[in-house]
Amino acid sequence: MKLKQINNFLPILLLATLIGLSTIWVASASPSILMNWFNNDDGFFYFKVAQNIVAGKGVTFDGINPTNGFHPLWMLVCIPIFLIQNDLILPLRVVVVVFGIIQFGSAIALFDVLKKKTDQWIALFLTISFVLSWLVYSNTFTGGLESALSFLFMILVWRQAIKLRENPNPMKREYLMAGVLAGLTVLARLDNFIFIGFLSIWLLFRRKRDAAILLLDALVALIIVVVVGMKFIGFRIHPHALFILITLVLLLGTGILALYFSGMYSIQQKWTRKLSVYVRGLLAGVVAAGGTGLIILIFRHSGLLERYSRMVLLVTGLLWIVYTTFVRSSLASRCLIDNSLPPLTVGEQWKKVKIWLGSAILYAIPLIILVGGYMLWSQINFGTLMPVSGQIKQWWGSLGATVYGSPITSLADIKSYGLGNESPFALVYQLFDIVTRHFQSQPYASSYAAWGIIGIAYLLFVISGKLPVLINWWDHFGIIPLLLATIYRVTYFYVSGYVHMRTWYWTVETFFLFLIIAVVVITIRLRLIDKKHGQIAACMIAGFFAIAILSTTAMNLFKVYPPKKHAEDPGIYLIIPQMLENMTPPGSVIGTPGGGTVSYFITNRTIVNLDGLMNSKEYFQALRKGDTSAYLRSVDLNFVYSNKYTLLETMPYQKVFSGCVSQVGSIFKKSLFTYDCN
Repeated sequence: MKLKQINNFLPILLLATLIGLSTIWVASASPSILMNWFNNDDGFFYFKVAQNIVAGKGVTFDGINPTNGFHPLWMLVCIPIFLIQNDLILPLRVVVVVFGIIQFGSAIALFDVLKKKTDQWIALFLTISFVLSWLVYSNTFTGGLESALSFLFMILVWRQAIKLRENPNPMKREYLMAGVLAGLTVLARLDNFIFIGFLSIWLLFRRKRDAAILLLDALVALIIVVVVGMKFIGFRIHPHALFILITLVLLLGTGILALYFSGMYSIQQKWTRKLSVYVRGLLAGVVAAGGTGLIILIFRHSGLLERYSRMVLLVTGLLWIVYTTFVRSSLASRCLIDNSLPPLTVGEQWKKVKIWLGSAILYAIPLIILVGGYMLWSQINFGTLMPVSGQIKQWWGSLGATVYGSPITSLADIKSYGLGNESPFALVYQLFDIVTRHFQSQPYASSYAAWGIIGIAYLLFVISGKLPVLINWWDHFGIIPLLLATIYRVTYFYVSGYVHMRTWYWTVETFFLFLIIAVVVITIRLRLIDKKHGQIAACMIAGFFAIAILSTTAMNLFKVYPPKKHAEDPGIYLIIPQMLENMTPPGSVIGTPGGGTVSYFITNRTIVNLDGLMNSKEYFQALRKGDTSAYLRSVDLNFVYSNKYTLLETMPYQKVFSGCVSQVGSIFKKSLFTYDCN
């Protein structure tokens, strides 16, 4: 083997070794230590459903009611794993190994893109710093949830989009492959459709300026609608979520169409030449604002919208008109419109559109088939297009303060959402923790300091005349669609009143943060490359940070998964299931909020999920009405295992369980009740 081939193979071997060692270390641990890897109860929701599917009971958590409260692609992966029926621990070891394979695949795909943009050792150190950082590892590559698979397909579809944009003559099958990857990315985690939507714009509009302006229009529409909504409705915007989201979609959709037919993108129509670009911008804005307002009013009067605000509609429309008349028109005249080119006739324009549609259709077909097929299957089998779990978390937000959290209702809540320890942007805070941990004099001071470091780095590049370089790198890495996806996703969770958000949701946001930092590292490396020993210095600096991050991860691995000191295994994870077995007769039906781990390990009992995340649409409807007695009688519920305060003093449980339960015992911080509500 030639020296160059060996040098190219070494980074892959190093990644395989590091990830393989950590995976084997955890997968071979004693059962009690292994259970530390499953750092949440939710992973066992998948495992129990997979067990029931394999056992022929159908797609059900409790073996009684059908449920779709999961992301479909990870469930498909789990099913063959849980063909192992005679051992409860062995499938869990296999899950850890599968996650290790997914982590390695993600690392290789990321490294493959980075090494084509920079020195391969810089690319390796960046990949290690991200994929093997403790925050990414503990939130994405542990727990047994959909997060790892979601991350893998996000990287793969991002990589495919970059390849397509850089290929001047892409083949049809490449668009088809991109569509397949896009569909799988959505199935891996269904809210990834926001990321796929913006990546699709960036991919399909091959003229870079058109894509950039389209994404700018999307950003401005979001800012206008949400800020105006917050101004006139207040920070507690979630009761008006449907109105806000529909207004945003309508304004963006009608806005783009009106701008297109007004000749405000690169394709010019004959009739637009007769009008000033600013007049065209004004007309496009008026059409979009008027169309949006009219459709909203129709929805309102037809009963499709319970809440709406005329003031929000009016001010939103006016601001959009100002944007299209002045800002958008100026950008179009400077960046898009070329008056030296002859305007296109309708026939010529249609020919161009048909060429574009060919690629777009090839891309869209597998995406529509995969996602549409899932939604159709879900509707037929469960009576709802989307997982009931997400609907329940939004409904919890309408209840105000619950044990699952409360929706954002103030500026303080927004600060906590954006700057707190479980923020979508937590990666950036952890990366700079060594520097910022001393800035604790004020709340979120360390978070502000972390953003300040990144801001100063970019500002220095701008001052030194490197802004074009940064813009070029942002385009190379598709950072702009990731930025839009991040802003839209974070805003969607806020506006919809979604509660009980978990740290593993934020794969898109975490990847975006990594890339904006990677661009800084790559740009610094380019500045040093022409200097004596600059390349070596750049590699040493990047290597130092990679080793520091890797060391932190290694120390945490030893801490969380220590070597087995004694031959006996205490089986702590079995204590609660065994105590429930001792306190209930065989065949009992036990209801509990959550219950993933207990359901997996308990024997001869049935666990019914009471929070509704892994229950049926019918149970969710009963819970919303505040009357679950008929449903619970139908499943022959005998016992309830829950925190007493949660069950009897908080919504939504207080309304349905008060007067229906009697405490018969305690297990750690929770109580066991008999259920009798006839």
